[in-house]
Amino acid sequence: MKKMFLKYKMLVNGLSVVGNYTIDGFTLKEGFFNKELFDQEYKRDELGISINMNLYLVSCLTNYDKLSYNYFESNDYIEIEVSNKTKKDNLNKVLKTNKNIVDKVLDLEMKIRIILNIPILFQSIDIEFYDENKNYVWTCQINRPISYWNRLMYKLPNEEINNNSRFHIDIDSMKNTNNNHFKRAIEFYNDSFDSDKITNRYILIFSSLESIFNLDTKDVTEKISRYSAKLLAEDNEKEYNQIYTDIRKLYRKRCNYIHGSKKNNINEDDEKLLRRYVRKIIIAYWMIILNTKMTSMQILKYLDSEKKLDLKTRLVISTINSNSFSEQQHKAINIVEKEFGRPIPKETKKLILSNCDKE
Repeated sequence: MKKMFLKYKMLVNGLSVVGNYTIDGFTLKEGFFNKELFDQEYKRDELGISINMNLYLVSCLTNYDKLSYNYFESNDYIEIEVSNKTKKDNLNKVLKTNKNIVDKVLDLEMKIRIILNIPILFQSIDIEFYDENKNYVWTCQINRPISYWNRLMYKLPNEEINNNSRFHIDIDSMKNTNNNHFKRAIEFYNDSFDSDKITNRYILIFSSLESIFNLDTKDVTEKISRYSAKLLAEDNEKEYNQIYTDIRKLYRKRCNYIHGSKKNNINEDDEKLLRRYVRKIIIAYWMIILNTKMTSMQILKYLDSEKKLDLKTRLVISTINSNSFSEQQHKAINIVEKEFGRPIPKETKKLILSNCDKE
């Protein structure tokens, strides 16, 4: 076996924020297309091209006047092992047999989708191969199906995106869990970002909820509404009733559409509200798996009981329901003081809150 090295570049569709955004060894950067690219004409009869490849570029533009786009680039070389017989001519085989090479960036795409809750798509993925001396050898480009859904127009408030970015998600652990219901839930949730059609996305988001909450196919609406509210309401009756009512209304829209209602009244606001809830539920449910080691059925019995959620899970839920780090810290103090029935010492509380003013 011998060493080779990889570097990645991913053309981004659906994320307009540029700054010091780095995640898992990848940094978001801004690039600019050459205007001449858009002046070229492709003739199908001469080149065998059935579509205008500029569509790949147009779908990723963050500024039409400047022809700017965003891309992620790996910060360092990533080492892999290949056969001693590996040469430039058979690197395609390395790509096909080593599934992790492509999965690495697809997992990053899934992670960002769950963290930021936006429909980011790596429209084109460049994988550069380097030899053991880090000399360039070859580039493979993977082009994803063109999206006609304007992902950059799927606007969430900047403060929501900034707040969501506080969270750490271990996608490898999530994908490798023994809880197959949860594994299916994150697959459905990730797949829901891929369709251009809002109704397909909406149905897949609910499929994610059904995967973890509907194990016996009975009383579906009641169960997913009640479990969602129990998981997210933080013992707040008003919040519980709001979540319960929202999920019931949203699920009714899903059922009306699937069962042939003449009027499709599912809109983007419905999708965004549903996504906000389901993203939080996925994270909270995952915390229960990590903290309690319960099976899917045991978790449902847990949610059906009068028992409080365990302290760690409640702290995580309060975190994902908080709109800032400061709110998160104050909530955490209240939860811990209530749990143990006594106040946290003043100096300890002061230390906990010391970073809140730095936001």
